[in-house]
Amino acid sequence: MRKFWNAPGANAAAANANVAVYVCPSGIVSAPGKADYGGVSGAWIIADGVPFRPEVGLSNGMLISLDGKTDPVRAGTVTDGMSATLLVAEAVDRREAADAADQSGDLGRWAVMNCFVQAVPFINARGSEIRSHHPHGAHGGFGDGHVAFLNDSMDPGVLSAICTRNGGEAVASTASLQ
Repeated sequence: MRKFWNAPGANAAAANANVAVYVCPSGIVSAPGKADYGGVSGAWIIADGVPFRPEVGLSNGMLISLDGKTDPVRAGTVTDGMSATLLVAEAVDRREAADAADQSGDLGRWAVMNCFVQAVPFINARGSEIRSHHPHGAHGGFGDGHVAFLNDSMDPGVLSAICTRNGGEAVASTASLQ
């Protein structure tokens, strides 16, 4: 009998396995199925009470959860350019140490919905999904395959722009992110 990938008990052993390349060496929390990197599914950053992206920003990134209503992202829909759009980013230790052994929470597990919306204006700030233990920022991988260090003091508008794929914002280069 065939089962869905997330059927209770169907793939629990595989989902709980730690895959070394998904775990950041600077991570502190240990958890079954830990992933310190996640797909960027959009932005909902609010500064001065105004969102940089409307509601569409919640699923306007490169990696989104397919819910039956949303089509998969294709390269042609990334009109801001693959080199200016985040695909994955560091998201180190998203689960608190006290909650690491709790299997009911899926946050930060590679085999579960491991995508996130950046909703905080600054990297490494409290509640930020893009986070690391590196001073001054975190690493992000872009749609064209290059990796850049994302400074935690970058302009929130730029952070919002690189988290979405077709907002029409101009980002000069990843040099401005460092």
